[in-house]
Amino acid sequence: MAKAARRDGRFGRALSGRAVAIGATIIGAVAYLCPIIEQYEWEIDYVLPAPPVSVMFFFLILILGNALLARWRPNSALSSNELLLIYAMTMVGAPLCSFGLVQFLLPNMVGPVHFATPENMWADEFLRYIPDWFGPRDPGVIEAFYTGNRERIPWGAWAKPLLLWLSFAMALYWVLLCLCAIVRRQWVDHERLTFGVLAAPLAMAQDPPAGRSLNAFFASRWMWVGFCIPVLVQLSVGLHLHVPTVPSLKLMHFPVETYLGEKPWNAITYLHISVMYSIIGIAYMVPADVSFSLWFFYLLRKAQDVLAVSMGWRASHAGGVLARFPAVNDQGVGAFFALFFVNLWMMRRHLRNAVGAIGARRVDPAADDSREAMSYSVAVLGALAGTTFLVVWMTAAGLAPGYGLLFLGILFVFQTVLARIRAESGMAWLFLPQPPSNVIATVVGATRPGVRNLTILASLKFHTFEQNGYIMPFQMEALKAADGRRIRGRDLTTVILVGMALYIGVGTYSSLRLYYAHGADSMNQWRVESGAWAFEELQAWLASRPEASLPAILYMGLGAAFYGALSIARNHWLWWPFHPIGYAVANTFTMEYLWSPFLMGWLAKFVALRVGGMAAYRRLVPFFLGLIVGEAAGNGFWSTVLGEVFGIHGFAHFEF
Repeated sequence: MAKAARRDGRFGRALSGRAVAIGATIIGAVAYLCPIIEQYEWEIDYVLPAPPVSVMFFFLILILGNALLARWRPNSALSSNELLLIYAMTMVGAPLCSFGLVQFLLPNMVGPVHFATPENMWADEFLRYIPDWFGPRDPGVIEAFYTGNRERIPWGAWAKPLLLWLSFAMALYWVLLCLCAIVRRQWVDHERLTFGVLAAPLAMAQDPPAGRSLNAFFASRWMWVGFCIPVLVQLSVGLHLHVPTVPSLKLMHFPVETYLGEKPWNAITYLHISVMYSIIGIAYMVPADVSFSLWFFYLLRKAQDVLAVSMGWRASHAGGVLARFPAVNDQGVGAFFALFFVNLWMMRRHLRNAVGAIGARRVDPAADDSREAMSYSVAVLGALAGTTFLVVWMTAAGLAPGYGLLFLGILFVFQTVLARIRAESGMAWLFLPQPPSNVIATVVGATRPGVRNLTILASLKFHTFEQNGYIMPFQMEALKAADGRRIRGRDLTTVILVGMALYIGVGTYSSLRLYYAHGADSMNQWRVESGAWAFEELQAWLASRPEASLPAILYMGLGAAFYGALSIARNHWLWWPFHPIGYAVANTFTMEYLWSPFLMGWLAKFVALRVGGMAAYRRLVPFFLGLIVGEAAGNGFWSTVLGEVFGIHGFAHFEF
């Protein structure tokens, strides 16, 4: 059967060595430059949001260079399959050299010791519960991390704790990749989710017609019109920074809330209109009911704040449940869990087939895994083995196995939900309503786990500080990028794992080099001070010792029930305009900056369909994809070429 599969092309050709070499080179450049640009120069988010700015920039250069090669030496040009393999390899691990892992891990390995003072009494309260192998303990090594002026990295103090932490991280990413392999067929083949973030890279990598060096996407005038808009805006902003007489065309954030000073409207404490070209382009590509629901439920969430003030529920005499209204984060937790279990129910038949394929000699066609990143047997057993390793690791650190399983269970649910949201909505930014450890403290209370368990949970919390760095959405997109291509799934798994390891290795070296050369005190403090965040919260919990919050649990139930009702209505009535994904995302920080770009993209799609039908919509697709590529190209050019090569720095693209 395997030989037949190879003959009919399902497995594709062998892994392209040159594609892997090119991908590794791009990873090395991105992972090395990322800490410099993000931590030392504080310029832009180099690898986030999705699609990663730096990866898209290098991918664009690669494709244009490949077009020149195709003109002069056609037989040597990279194929579409090789280009997509390179994109998958370079994209999937990009967050890990940033705040997806490295930029939060390193400060958290030394932060608890560095930020402990006689005044805050961390040493008396919880430091003794942090294992010595969680980070360097030599005072000189820790001090030099923050002050710099060291020519060399003290690897002797860092090697062991780094290897132990990175073993935990790679085991976690392995489990998530196994989960992706299990759900890929359901999401990609059965439900045909749109994966809006991939629309631009897939269009860029198309093979050109015979005799042409550029494909239809790059030959489109509409694409270049869309491409030029963000590029010209960024050019004006950069020139204005260096030549103030040049006008700036920057239209980033307009704070509407500053004009809402009267009650009850002043309950809206944050409402920005943002112009983000890549988000507008992605919004145009996703289903209209999804993009509509994203901004609609966000504004409905703001209306709940106005309602709470109008009714006086936030007054001091209001009851506990009403005073908490609208309890956005609690509703969001409930919606996330409901989203997970609704999708679990939808894929129940597929999961039954996948589990049934384990060890079976004759596989049902519905459980054929020859096109998957790994066999279902490897995926299921690999996920179990990886989870076991993670629990053992946390137990060795001092966390009770029950709390370790609870932490991982919530983390896996949230990772899966974020991957689903990205696949269905194209959401470039992703945030959680609450980190897993906070959910545990809310539902169980901060008294029952005890100081030791709370301390280890706090030490693990850096994994959830910045959910934009959650890796499962990127892994899922890598599997989707290879769908329908002559790329063997098993080769893709190897490439993904190698890519993630390279990002971690090079990113760790580059970050430590900067810390010991220049000192963390002179670097981006948002990242550096993350080494204290979880422990400041831990100290607050130990001081107040909150019990389980019944009002919060009730709002979680309300969020789950409302999400379930929206799902039932959507499945029952074809005309139903509200997608439940919109409600789940609205109850997170995600939409604070993205609601207006999604409104703009939805409105453009609505007008195109109403005025010119599907023909007009399709005609404008290259324009909106051009917005995505142009924004990445402009940011990449300012930060990489002008910034790092010529020392001419641009501007911080995402300002908060």
